[in-house]
Amino acid sequence: MNCKKKKLHTPLKDLVVLKSRSLGRTTTKDASNLPHIVFPDNTPCMIANLYMLEMLERKGKGNRLLSRRGRNGGTIGDYAGKVAQLIRFCYFRNIPFQHLSDGLFSEFISDLRKERDPRNPKHKKKNEESISSTGRVCLDFLDYIGKFYGEDNFVGKEGVIRAEQKINTHPSKKVPTTYWDHHSFIYAGKKVTRKPVSQKNIDKIYDAIYEMDSSNFVAQRRDIQINTLINTGARRGEIADITVQDIQTAAAMDEPMLRLLTLKNDTGERVIPVSRMFINDLLKFIRISREKIIKKTIGKNKDHGWLFISEKDGQKLSPETLSTEMYNIRTFAKIAEQVCNHMFRHAFCTNLFVLLIERHKFENEDKFRQQLMGQETFKAEVIQYTGHKLTESLDTYIKQAFARMSGYQKTISSAEIIRAIQRFDDRNNILIKRLEKELICVTEYRKELNILRKGRDEDITLAKNKMEEDQFT
Repeated sequence: MNCKKKKLHTPLKDLVVLKSRSLGRTTTKDASNLPHIVFPDNTPCMIANLYMLEMLERKGKGNRLLSRRGRNGGTIGDYAGKVAQLIRFCYFRNIPFQHLSDGLFSEFISDLRKERDPRNPKHKKKNEESISSTGRVCLDFLDYIGKFYGEDNFVGKEGVIRAEQKINTHPSKKVPTTYWDHHSFIYAGKKVTRKPVSQKNIDKIYDAIYEMDSSNFVAQRRDIQINTLINTGARRGEIADITVQDIQTAAAMDEPMLRLLTLKNDTGERVIPVSRMFINDLLKFIRISREKIIKKTIGKNKDHGWLFISEKDGQKLSPETLSTEMYNIRTFAKIAEQVCNHMFRHAFCTNLFVLLIERHKFENEDKFRQQLMGQETFKAEVIQYTGHKLTESLDTYIKQAFARMSGYQKTISSAEIIRAIQRFDDRNNILIKRLEKELICVTEYRKELNILRKGRDEDITLAKNKMEEDQFT
C-alpha cells in the first residue's frame, strides 16, 4: 500500500485502559473503539495516542463525552483523521511536531487547500470550512504537544504558532464554546448548508437503479438503501447498523417503531416511527433477496443478522460502501447537483417538521422554537426522531419547513395522510418501472400492489386515529 495514502488510525475494539492504582487496587476504564494512530511507516505515534487518551475525558456538545461509536471511532475518530493529516505532513518532511513553526503550519494548511478530489480532479478535495475544521483540531493537538513538553506558549496569540482561542457566544447556544483560529484560515462567510435532496433527483435515482448494469439483488439493495434513507433520516453509519431483528420487531408492533443505533453519542439508540409500507418492503427484501445471498455465501446457520450485505461474500456493508453506492448511482443518473446519503437526512428532517407544524398548528418559527425550548416532552420527541444532540442544530430545518408550508393550502386535513398517499404513489411507480423492464411479471406486480395497498390503508387508518385523538386532547 502507498504509505502516502495509507490510513493512519484504526479503532481498537476491546481496549481497556488503566484508570487509577491506589492501595494495591487497580481500576480500569472502557476505551473500546478508541483510535490507535501510527506513522506512515506503521510505527505507533506515541504523542498522538496520548492525545487520543486525553480525548476519552473530553466533552463536546451538550456537555457529553465525545462519541467513539461506529466503524471509524465516532467523533474521536474524526479527530484522529484530522490529526493524521498533520502527522503525514510532518513525517514526509522529517519535522518533529515540537519543531513546527508558524510558517510551517501555514504551509500545511496551504497543502490541504491544494488537494484535489481523486474522483474529479477538477474540483478541490476540501472546501474552506473543512480545511479550517481540520486546522482547528490540529492546533488543539499541537497545543497538547506544547503543554506535554512544558512549553505552554507553543500555540498562542504570541506563541511559536500564532493562533488564538476564541469564544463562540452565539445567542442560540446555551453554553459558549471555544475554538482555535489562525491567520491561514479563510472564512468565506456563512457556513454552507446542504439542501434536502429534491424529488426530481430522487426520481432520477430510482430510474438509474433499474437501468444500471447490475444483478437483481444489487438493484433491490440499492432500492432499499434509498427507501431507508427517505423513511428514517438516519446517518449512513446508522443505516449500516440496522439488523433483521430490528425490522422484525418493528413489524410486530401495531404502530411500527424502528430502532436505530445513534452514532453521535455513546448513549446507544433511539426509536423512530415508520410506515407499514416501508416495513413491508424491508420484510420482502429480507425474505427473498437477502436470504438467497446468505444461503449462497456464509450459510443460514452463520447469519450475522445485518440488513445490508455484500453479494460477493454475504458480509455486512460498511458506511463507506453505502457512500460509494450513492456516488455510482448519482454518476449513472447524470445528476449535476451533489447528492449524498446525508442529503436524504435533511429531506427527512424537513418533512418531519412539516408534519409537526401541521399537527401542532404552529403559526410561525418563533412559536415552534418556544415549544421546543419550553416543552420537555415535545423536545424529547423531536430529538428522539432526528437523533440530534442539541435543539440549536434544528434551526435550519425549522426555516425550511415553514418555507415549504407557506406554499401549502390551508385546507390540509392531515399531513400524515398525504404522506402515506405519496409513499404509495412512489412505491407503485417503482413497481411499474420494474414491470416495464420485465424484472417482475404481471402476477408478481399484482401481488406486490395488494401488499402495498394493505400497508397504505393501515398507515391512513393510523393517521386518522391520531387526528381523532388530537381532537379530544
